[in-house]
Amino acid sequence: MVIFLGGSMHIPLILPSTIPPRAHSVGEIAFFGDHERHAVIQILAALQQPVYLLLFMPTVDDEYGLIIQDFLETFVGLNPNLHLEVYDTQDDMRLALSFGIGRLPAILVRNAEGNQTNIRFYGLPSGHTFSSLLDAVLRMGGMASAVLSRQTTTFLTQLVKPIHIQIFVSADNPACSSVVVLAHAFAHLSRWIVVDTIEVRAFPELAESYAVMPTPMVVMNGRVMLMVPGDISEVILLRYMRSLTV
Repeated sequence: MVIFLGGSMHIPLILPSTIPPRAHSVGEIAFFGDHERHAVIQILAALQQPVYLLLFMPTVDDEYGLIIQDFLETFVGLNPNLHLEVYDTQDDMRLALSFGIGRLPAILVRNAEGNQTNIRFYGLPSGHTFSSLLDAVLRMGGMASAVLSRQTTTFLTQLVKPIHIQIFVSADNPACSSVVVLAHAFAHLSRWIVVDTIEVRAFPELAESYAVMPTPMVVMNGRVMLMVPGDISEVILLRYMRSLTV
């Protein structure tokens, strides 16, 4: 499998994109081969600041959550600037609610200062979705991987209304990652924007509620905005965001 990072970096990566979302046991899954591990280590070497991954679990023994935890422990072990914090929401939901976490299990990507918490993943970020996680980590670690137009930058720096972007993805669709990475670029410039990447297989009822058919599908502030079989452009995403602010 090949993943695409920021539209410019290609590395081979083997991840369990075919794992059933509520199956398998921890310890049976090889997330990275030797070649893939080396490639990811090289990419993560660009991190300039610590990055924290906060995993919110429904219970400490949730089977799917444990698979995600196992994956994240493997991932953060590839660079000393990566840190994992695991929270059992069965005992305390307050922290999850303070971040606006709406479903479980969830991964929140946070910068070192703790003042940027607007990129989240729901479900295992495997397959092509892993490149979206890498993008989020590099952004939070001081390495922006996309340059937006002056028009988009001006809009984002002047934005004062919340925009909640939900992107429904499937791990085996490479088009999903490019849409998520573009949304991350928008969120990086405005903390009024929250981006949730949702694995459709892990949350079938939520996907059904929005009648998700092809992926990626983009929902903004609860409204289905885009159902596209391929990439979307910065201009199109900006147009839909503007429509929510008038």
